[in-house]
Amino acid sequence: SVLKPLAVYAPALDRGVITAATPLLDEKTDFSGFSPKNYNEAYYGWTTARQAVAKSMNVPAVKVLTYLGVDNSAAFLSRLKITTSDGDKNLALALGSTSKGISATELLGGYLTLSCGGQGRRAAYVKSIIKDGEKVYANDNLNERIISPETAYIMTDILRDTVRCGTAKALSALGIDVAAKTGTVGSEAGNSDAWCISYTALHTLLVWHGNGTGAPDRVMSEKETGGSYPAAAAREVFRRLYPEGVKSFERPAGIVEKDIDLYSLKINNELALASELTPAKYRLSEIFSLSNMPSKISSVFDDIGAGLSAEYKNNVVELSFSAREFVSYDIVKIVEISGETITYHLATVSDKNGEIKLTDYVFPRNNYITYELRPTLVLGNDKIAGQPS
Repeated sequence: SVLKPLAVYAPALDRGVITAATPLLDEKTDFSGFSPKNYNEAYYGWTTARQAVAKSMNVPAVKVLTYLGVDNSAAFLSRLKITTSDGDKNLALALGSTSKGISATELLGGYLTLSCGGQGRRAAYVKSIIKDGEKVYANDNLNERIISPETAYIMTDILRDTVRCGTAKALSALGIDVAAKTGTVGSEAGNSDAWCISYTALHTLLVWHGNGTGAPDRVMSEKETGGSYPAAAAREVFRRLYPEGVKSFERPAGIVEKDIDLYSLKINNELALASELTPAKYRLSEIFSLSNMPSKISSVFDDIGAGLSAEYKNNVVELSFSAREFVSYDIVKIVEISGETITYHLATVSDKNGEIKLTDYVFPRNNYITYELRPTLVLGNDKIAGQPS
């Protein structure tokens, strides 16, 4: 899972394939014979790219890779100096599966690129060698831009959520600005590898716990995950590095913060900017790159009407309509008898989502009956009446 940000999300963000708020459906999915499972077989339904990374969901990562393309993913890893082979160009790459594995220094170099604002970096044990005052060797560090500063910042901000409320929550006790990703490799017998890669604006740290011998009797407990002891070890390193805190990540000028319509996102699974009518409780702040931000403005709160259907059978009228929780609906019955009109209030429906069904009993008479649905949107002290149906 530590490869997901590098193989999937960072290149997808940089190419404009997704945003941090792109809705993704996390459910058991068969990708032409490849059927990834989430940890503990837990699936979250509709989620966002940000939440999928924080909770290290496997299915959304594979879905994003299908949008990005495995060739683009492999090319991006190559630019990070992370080695893959032609046989690795399949959807399992989203979950960190490679034929020859990836070294700790390669992984660290990839995350250095994120922590350095998208500028390529290579991890090495020797920085330089100086003999008689002359530099005879220098680490051939990458001096090329791999991703935009905006992409690096958004990916970092997503990985902050992994610390705030995700798999690296053990680091949240530090109270500093830190981003992280965890990963675990294992089987029914136990876990063989547990990773936590974390970084601040000053340092990037990789912690690995694992079965270095590969011997079956040295396999770790299933409780040994990247979010357990490796994250706790990283926390203690940072605690000693920053007894007085550390500076925050610097936001690039090309990052904008916008309110998106949470109702549209959660109920309609559609990413749209909040409109002027979107109430505060249905607004969610998210960051975007100026070059890749949603252009659609939600119309959910502009059009609050709902179609009312009625079916009459055996002296019973069944009424139905689709409700939205932020709208209050009055259902009235209008009866015309001998030129006189009488209006009855049948019901008020509020704080409900989904299909609503009501029943009214009607006895045959020489009259005409109309049913009317009257929606009202309440915004603070303001009430906005919608078009009756």
